[in-house]
This record gives sequence, C-alpha cells and structure tokens, in this order.
Amino acid sequence: MRIQLTRCSSRIPICPKLEQLTLYIKHLDQYRINELLSMAKERASRGAKLSAISIIDLDNAFVSAKEMDQLREHVSRVEYRFDSVMPAWDSLQ
Repeated sequence: MRIQLTRCSSRIPICPKLEQLTLYIKHLDQYRINELLSMAKERASRGAKLSAISIIDLDNAFVSAKEMDQLREHVSRVEYRFDSVMPAWDSLQ
C-alpha cells in the first residue's frame, strides 16, 4: 500500500497530538525520506514536534546513516532496526 503525503495549506499541523510514528518498510521504494523529512520539519516549526520515529526495515532496505541524521535534527529520537515480520495489527493493543 502506498501512502501519499500531501502538504496542508493551513498552519495547523495534522494530528497535532501525534507524538510517535512507526514505519514498517518492506522495500526501499516505499520509504520516502524527503517527504518524511519535510513533514518532521513542518511539524517542528508549528510546535507539534514528534518525540520519536521508529523505522522497522522488513527486507534489509538499508536506510542510510545520513538520512537518519537528517531526521534526528527535527525529531527527538529516531530508531532504526531490522525485523523479519510485520506485526498482526489486530492483536496490537
């Protein structure tokens, strides 16, 4: 499934209370670093900074250290790890 990130023309951030974001990446082409960076920068500038982004790599897509460092400029904690299976969403609480 592809998610299209769009810009909001108002100054109000979407989901202003969102504190943590977890991304599961199966293929590197699903990971859009520029859009994620833009979203993190805009949220920070509008007072809705994310406290954490977790990127779980399901297929050794290898997001670069440079990209992780860029995210860390705008998000308090950035975690990147490998896993082999996506969680069963209906069992998460």
